[in-house]
Order: sequence, then structure tokens, then C-alpha cells
Amino acid sequence: MYITETILHYIALPKTSYAIQINGAWGTGKTHYIKNELKHALENDNDSNTEDGFNLCYVSLSGFSSVDQIGEAVFLEIANAKNKLAVQGLKFLGKYGSGIAGLFGNFDQTIANASEDIINKIKDDSNDNFTQIVICFDDLERIDDSLSIKQVFGYINTNYIEHNHVKVIFVSNDEEIVDKKNYKLIREKVIGKTLNFIQPESNVIEDIIINTYKEQENFISYFDIEKENIIKAISLIFDKFNLRTLRFVIDSLVILQKELYRFCNDNEQRIEILNTLFLNVLIVGNEYKNGDIDAVDQLSFVHGLDHFFYFPINDEAEDKYPQRFLKRYHRVSDYIDSYIHYFPSVSNFIINGFLNAKEFKHEINSLIDRRRNEELKSKGKGSPIEILNNFQMFDDRDIEQAQEEVLERVKGGQFPAPDYPRLYNLFLIFRNKDLILTDKFELHDSFKSGFIIALDQWKPTQTLDFWDINIQHTDEVCSHMIESLKDREKQINYQDRKIKMKDWLDAIIQDSVQKDMYNEIEFEKDFFQILIELEITENYFRRSNIFVVEITRFLHHKYLRVTNSYEFHSHEIPYIEQLIKVIDEYITVCKEGKIKLYNLSQFKKQLEKVKGHIKKPD
Repeated sequence: MYITETILHYIALPKTSYAIQINGAWGTGKTHYIKNELKHALENDNDSNTEDGFNLCYVSLSGFSSVDQIGEAVFLEIANAKNKLAVQGLKFLGKYGSGIAGLFGNFDQTIANASEDIINKIKDDSNDNFTQIVICFDDLERIDDSLSIKQVFGYINTNYIEHNHVKVIFVSNDEEIVDKKNYKLIREKVIGKTLNFIQPESNVIEDIIINTYKEQENFISYFDIEKENIIKAISLIFDKFNLRTLRFVIDSLVILQKELYRFCNDNEQRIEILNTLFLNVLIVGNEYKNGDIDAVDQLSFVHGLDHFFYFPINDEAEDKYPQRFLKRYHRVSDYIDSYIHYFPSVSNFIINGFLNAKEFKHEINSLIDRRRNEELKSKGKGSPIEILNNFQMFDDRDIEQAQEEVLERVKGGQFPAPDYPRLYNLFLIFRNKDLILTDKFELHDSFKSGFIIALDQWKPTQTLDFWDINIQHTDEVCSHMIESLKDREKQINYQDRKIKMKDWLDAIIQDSVQKDMYNEIEFEKDFFQILIELEITENYFRRSNIFVVEITRFLHHKYLRVTNSYEFHSHEIPYIEQLIKVIDEYITVCKEGKIKLYNLSQFKKQLEKVKGHIKKPD
């Protein structure tokens, strides 16, 4: 990098009376460059007048409110190398001195008395070291408002540049300097040359990634394989290189990689999915860090689609976010078009910081399955399940491979839970015909363990037609799966209805009931059971008299006006009786006024009427 060469020429000069400045936008990697590449170059410089090269003294000016802080920071940083224990003690006193002062009296005097000999020794060492020191002052634009640029330049120029001819480097973002006019005038008196820090070239991006993540062995292994594609994608996606965004992207990818490796063991699949995850995180992370998105729903137009970027882009609609997004990131790179896929769980992780591991695994496996099927179709064979359903059309090797692939996914819980009875039935047919050609999996154990995983992940989106499962050869394992599916469907369905009931009750309290809410609750078949579970007396009756009146009226509409209500609701009688007991107990302790007691008594009477009305006739 030309900046390094220029700085090495600068420090090789025997005496200088000016400083060097490195100027660049925030997030471009200036600090990383200083602490890594430049530090290494200074320490190994053999062309200067010193035998051992130069030591870099790095000081961030961020938050400094007085010039004395500058001197203290330089003093401690220079002294640190040769006097570590003493300096650590001084730093401790500086950090916790206010607390120690109460025990030992005047704090400044305490330090002076306790550390005078040590400080003098460090000062001597520090002064001797000035000839081998390059001081770097970073974050010039981040000084406290109470401290002026003029004061900072004046102090550093007097104490280091002019008096001791110390080599000084300022690192800043001039665009963020508040008083630009005066800053330019003052800068000319102190800074002899300004070096503009431009976006890193590919080798610099590579160095940053390797130096930062060298301890992440799995990530570095992946990076070594896909290095060229990764660096090109970073350069393409970032309008301006931003180290903080890059760190955010890679940090996120490292976490996702660890989660991926928990369930994906195929190395080839790992690389392919990591390419997809990298692009997903890179693009969504860039949008998020640029402030263009702040909610997962804003990306709904890309979730779950591989080839959405082939949708025609209407030039007249380019002002809309989806169109701008598609035009910005797609049809611009073969690498992106080959691997891109947007996972909802990953978008949620990037934007909200939470990764749902179950959803992540399901989305990854679904993509792997789809890509595998597409590959098979391209070879004219079809998916593994299609091969098994038409087994007579294939040879033994095709069937063996298809059985192994399906059973591996069965064992991993990678199929939707309702598919397990059908698949189990298919393999029973193969077993009865002596056509199971693989011995890698035990049939019953694979289906049992995989079904537990799949059932836990399954969320019914519509009523399951169990007649459609079409079981021809059944046993206890298959029967258990079907019953478990029925129970799970009932459980999920009940919980969803319970949530809707709670929303409706809350809306009554807030006087914001919508018509669609009312229509759903009107046909709720477990109305009283849910009221009890939601603790209606504690959570609702206490809050509002209006609520009690509205519920009483609703009972008439839902039950009493329907002539044959007993045909649909007679099973609710035990819960009505239980709710009456709850109301009786509540009335005995209620201290909320006579109106509330009156309303509760009316509600109880209505419950008695409903109970009698829905009782089946003798």
C-alpha cells in the first residue's frame, strides 16, 4: 500500500518538524490498518536509522476533554512495554483512584508518594525511547466538544513534534470535523502531508479477514476455498468499504456456520450452503447497516424464492423498494445468481439478533432437498421419492441410492411430519417384497427418531385429511404416528384458537373489537374451557364493568338464540359448572362495589340459562 511506503520514508528522515495525516471515511479499516499492517511494517523496518525498527504508540483521542489526558495516555502507552507491572499499577490507580482517595486521603498526593520512584524511572525510559517511537493519534474528529482542535494540535506540536522531533501520525475522518474552516487553517501548520485512505484492494480485504478470524478454523477453511468469490462479492455489494459492516457480516456468518455444522455433515453441501448464507448475510446485512430496512417483513418479497431475480423489473416502479433491491443486487454477478437464497430465519437473525435454530434447520434442509431434486430432474431421473414410487423403472443402484437418501432425511426429521406415515408405508412395501437394498439404516428406529423431530417442528397450516394418507400395510409404528399427528393438530389448533380468544377479550376491554374477531369467536366450540384457562375473573372481570356486561350479552347471542345449540355445545356443560364455582368464589371476596357484584350475579344467571339450554333433551 502506498501509504505504508510514504510513512516509512517519513520516519526515515533524521529530524522532522511536521506530522503525517491519514484521512478516510469511518468504517473503511483505517484503525485495522494502523494496528496490523503499519505496526508490522514499522517494527520490521530496516531502512530507518534504528537497528530494531520503530515501536508504534497508538492513542485514541475519542472522548478526550483536556490536553492533559493526551500526555497521560502517551506516557502510559510508551512506558507500557518495558514497565508493564508498574504501568498496570498506575492505570489501576487512575481508574479506581476516586474510591481509593477516601481511604488514603488526597488522591494526587497518594500517587505521588506511593509511586514517585517508579514514575521517575518510567519517565527516563520513555524519554530514551522517543527516538524509536511513532505516535499515532486516532479519532481526531471524536474529541469532546469542550476540547478544540486548536488545543489538540498545539499541545501535540509543542510537546512532541517541535521539541522532541517525534514522528506523529494523525488518523481522522475530515468529513466529520465540526469546525472545518478553522481546522484547515490550523492543520496546515502541523501536518505536512495528508494521505487519503481509499477502499482496500482485494489483498487488503483478504488480510483483514484472515487476521481477524484466524482462530475460527472452520471459517478460514471455507474462506480459503471460496476466497476469490467472497472478495469479489464484498467489493460488488459495498458501495463504500466499511470495516464495521464487514465485521458484522462475517461475525454473523461464523455463528450461522457453527449452527449449520450441527446437522449438515456433507462437506460439499456445507460449502454450497455457506455460499448461500454468505450472500444472504452480506446483502441483508448491508441493507440493514445502511438503514434501508428495519423489519423482516420488508424482505417478504424475496423470502423462499431462488429465482425471483428473473422477475421483470418495471422501470416505472424503480422508486419502490423491491424494485430497487432487485436491480441493485441481482443480474450483476453469476456467483450471486447461482447461490442466492433468502432465509426468513437469517433475515430475522440479522435484523433482530435472534436465530430460531429449528426454523433455520428446516429452511436449510428444504433448500438442500429442492436443489437435490432439481439436479436429479436435470439428469432425467426425478427426486428420490419419485424414483422409489416408480422403482420398477430403475436399476438396483438407483434404488439403493434413493433409499439411502430418503432414510437419511427421515432419520434427521427433514420431511414434514404428515409425510412420515406415507413414507413408512412405502418402505413396508419394499420390505415385504424383499426390495430394501440398503443396510445403512434400521427402518423402525429411523422413522421413530425422525418422526419425533418432524412432529415437534410441524405447524399445521390446514386441516389434515387422514384418509388421504392411504395406508395399505400398517403396524403399531404407523398407527402411533397417525394418532400423534391427530393429537398434535388438535393441540396446535386449540392453542391458536386460545390466542384468538385472548385477543378478542383484550379488544373488548380496549373497545376495539373488529367484525372478523367476533365472527371467529361466535363459533368457538371450547368457549368456556378457554375462559377458565385465561382466568377471566382475575384478568378481565376486575378491570371493567363494561366487560362483564358485554360477555353476558354475548352468551345470549352465541347460545340462547340458537334453538338446537345442544347439538354443538353440550360438551361444554362441565366447564360451565366449573366457571360458576369460580364466579361464586370471586363474589365472596369481591370488594369492587355493588355495581360489580350486580353485574357478576347477572353473568352467573346467564351461565345457568346457557347450561340448561345446551343440555341434551331426555
